[in-house]
Amino acid sequence: MNAPDAIAAVQHHLREHWQRHPLAADTCAGIARWWFEPPAAEAEVLAALHALQRAGVVVTAAAADGRVRWRLAG
Repeated sequence: MNAPDAIAAVQHHLREHWQRHPLAADTCAGIARWWFEPPAAEAEVLAALHALQRAGVVVTAAAADGRVRWRLAG
C-alpha cells in the first residue's frame, strides 16, 4: 500500500472509531497505540489527523500537561 492509500485507510479507521465513540479524545501517540490493532505508525496517524483537521472533522486541544489531544469538531 502506498503512503496516500495508507493515510486514507487510517482516516477511514479514525472516522469509524469516532462514529462509535464520538466523545473519544487522545494524543496522536495514544491514538496510534490504542485505537488500532496492531498499533499504527504515528507518522501515518498524524498525517491522517492533519487531513481530517483541514477538512473540519477534528480539532485539537492542549491539555494542562501541554500534550495535544485530538477530538471530533463541534
